[in-house]
Amino acid sequence: MKSRGTILLEVLIAIAIFVGAGLAILGAAMRGERAVRRVREQEQAADLVRSALSAIEAGLATPQNVATLVRSAPGAGPRLVLDAEGMIDAGGGEGAWTLDVQAEPSAVSGLSLVTVRASKGEVENPTTSFSMKQLVRLTTETQEGPGEADALGEAARRGPTGGGGRREGGSR
Repeated sequence: MKSRGTILLEVLIAIAIFVGAGLAILGAAMRGERAVRRVREQEQAADLVRSALSAIEAGLATPQNVATLVRSAPGAGPRLVLDAEGMIDAGGGEGAWTLDVQAEPSAVSGLSLVTVRASKGEVENPTTSFSMKQLVRLTTETQEGPGEADALGEAARRGPTGGGGRREGGSR
């Protein structure tokens, strides 16, 4: 038969093992939650960059003004505000997002290399950032606007030239 001291020691060891296992599980859960938060912010940054590049490519914004169109409100994600009627939603989350946009000439005639970087946090040491480069045909305000005819649109409406034209049906 075991003495009372031995039983008490076994119970204390069991409790210590249980508490240690609980703390290890809690630590792993907290690390997982931080990782999920970082991934969510990275996705928000990527969405904001893609939205900015799309707005530039569509002619709705310019590399000079797209960074001024970002709005973040507490409880809401970064948004690219295009005009009074509509906005491009770039996801949920909190914090101040900034866009850094640079455009430079490319080797391809008529296209510019646009680099957009979204960052959250301090400028020198952001907590999250994402950047993307894309070749974009930049237009000036004197050129055609969105939805107006241009040479590429006209060629698409005319259809393929040469090579037999269009076939009807899905089989030969």
